[in-house]
Amino acid sequence: MIHVSLQRGDVSAVQAEAIVNAANTSLVMGAGVAGAIRRRAGPKVQEECSAHMPIDLSEVAVTSAGNLRAKYILHAATMRPAGFSSVDIIARATENIISKCTELGLTHIAMPAIGCGIAGVDPKSGIRVILGTILAKKSEIAHPLKIDLVLFSETDLRTAREYARQIDLPIDLTSR
Repeated sequence: MIHVSLQRGDVSAVQAEAIVNAANTSLVMGAGVAGAIRRRAGPKVQEECSAHMPIDLSEVAVTSAGNLRAKYILHAATMRPAGFSSVDIIARATENIISKCTELGLTHIAMPAIGCGIAGVDPKSGIRVILGTILAKKSEIAHPLKIDLVLFSETDLRTAREYARQIDLPIDLTSR
């Protein structure tokens, strides 16, 4: 059973069992969401990433959360270094994030619009793929899983809210 909430803000500031990082395959946490997470989590997380690198596109690596208000960071590779993402990669990465949650027994994660931003996918397309993938996987999850989709802008939040309504995906709106 998956429950989705939508909010605008900085994913690195959210309290959850795990924070999802929009990673590259080298797990170098340089810019964008990864850079924000690295700055808030501290250098230990980047050091832990070294033990997992490189990973394949759409693969998910797990590290501790450093100074974040979480237990883990799920690093979902949605692009190669200095490369771009695609809606197919975003869909596979979202599936792998949900599978990793099941594997780890997680009940609450916070994730950004992976593959959008510096990875180049239009946020409207990326958000639709993320929500559509969550809906498709919803019946496969036996344990409760809350997903906070933390979006960068009011426009992204509106897009997510409208699309969730179109596909009959129940959501909560949280303002931060």
